[in-house]
Amino acid sequence: MSAAAAIAELPNLGPKSQAALAAAGITSFETLRRLGSVAAYAKVRRSGGKVSLNLL
Repeated sequence: MSAAAAIAELPNLGPKSQAALAAAGITSFETLRRLGSVAAYAKVRRSGGKVSLNLL
């Protein structure tokens, strides 16, 4: 998968998770990779996303 790949191209990531990530400004695989799962989860929560630990 290329670093510029869209979040929508990631396997096992549903539309609600994709929308929550996008609302937090995480729209590419590169951004998600750079942040890491814990920081990305925290960023989604800080942006008001109602996500469970399943997003991790």
